[in-house]
Amino acid sequence: MLRAKGIIPARDTVEVTEEDLVNIVESTIAEKSSGEISHHLNTLNQHDDDDAKGNKLLKVLYYSL
Repeated sequence: MLRAKGIIPARDTVEVTEEDLVNIVESTIAEKSSGEISHHLNTLNQHDDDDAKGNKLLKVLYYSL
């Protein structure tokens, strides 16, 4: 009612198009996915490092016998 009588100014309307929404959703998915993939790769690398250390230990034990 106050806006209709000019007491307070009209709100600035921001138009969001369907294309804008699609871009927002796609960028959010890409951002979230890359973090998840990065986490999985780091976990795999850590397991590979652990396996390599275990193999070295086995070789040392084998050759020491």
